[in-house]
Amino acid sequence: MALDEQAAFRDIGLPDDLIRAAKADLPFPALLEAQSRIIDLMAGDRDLAEILSEITKLVEQLAPPELCSILLMQLDGQHLRIGAAPSLPEPYNRIVEGLEIGPCVGSCGTAAYRRQAVIVSDIATDPLWQVPRDFTLAVGLRAC
Repeated sequence: MALDEQAAFRDIGLPDDLIRAAKADLPFPALLEAQSRIIDLMAGDRDLAEILSEITKLVEQLAPPELCSILLMQLDGQHLRIGAAPSLPEPYNRIVEGLEIGPCVGSCGTAAYRRQAVIVSDIATDPLWQVPRDFTLAVGLRAC
């Protein structure tokens, strides 16, 4: 990835560890187009749920067959709620809704606890996925 492309990734708010994890063949022009679309969504008169849903769809279009969700912290600061997860199985979304934030609560609960990105390549064996590992594997999700 060229230095100017790395700078653009940082400009759209991606942390360095995710930049390193990104595939070198990601379609950079498509990333810039998605960035522009997200800015347009935020500047428009749209509600948060619609904006978040559109962002997840843009991410999924950039990296098929990946699935995307956006979780938000609940007001109690101890749990997560779904902001948008249109492509994830509904039974999984029901389990994730209200997920506790903690040091070994899957990728999302752990990321919120650590305040940094968490990438797990194998949910079946990763120690962060003590909860809700079995259910997550049962609905066909393998990495996060």
